Amino acid sequence: MRFPNWLCLKRKKKYERKLAVLVDYMNIDLMDGAANAGKTLDFKKLREECLKIGVIEEALVFIPEHWVDNLPRISYLGFEIIVCQGIKNGSDKIEDRVDIHIIKKGWKLLKNFSSITDFVLVGHDGHMLEWVKDAQLQGKDIHIFSGEKLNFFLKEVVSKERLYPVPLSDKYT
Repeated sequence: MRFPNWLCLKRKKKYERKLAVLVDYMNIDLMDGAANAGKTLDFKKLREECLKIGVIEEALVFIPEHWVDNLPRISYLGFEIIVCQGIKNGSDKIEDRVDIHIIKKGWKLLKNFSSITDFVLVGHDGHMLEWVKDAQLQGKDIHIFSGEKLNFFLKEVVSKERLYPVPLSDKYT
């Protein structure tokens, strides 16, 4: 028996992978000397790689407020920019709070959006470990785009097939 086209389309959509992409922009720009080599995250290539995995439901780029000028124009690619305010510590130095914002948003997405099947982290930070393990316990697949400095423990809990190199391009092209 042959299924009507509309039924096949419904079935395909039901099993489609749905992604939440969380990007720690400063982490990537400083990663493995990318900034010193004149390289930066290629958002267009990142989007293409994510679309090979599934449909992007959320794409969020977290950036400290003092780095906003360094961010290329990306909103046309569907990325939402989250500007993270730092806090002054005892020595009047501003402490970066990007990781905390990413983790909080990750928890909210995990709790409120059961339709998301996969989380894509772009960065190499070990601060995400507990959140990643909890997402896995809830049946979510984790994909990480990172460089050589990927945290050892994240490497241990994420399958090798879901670790990807960060797509980089020249900063001024």
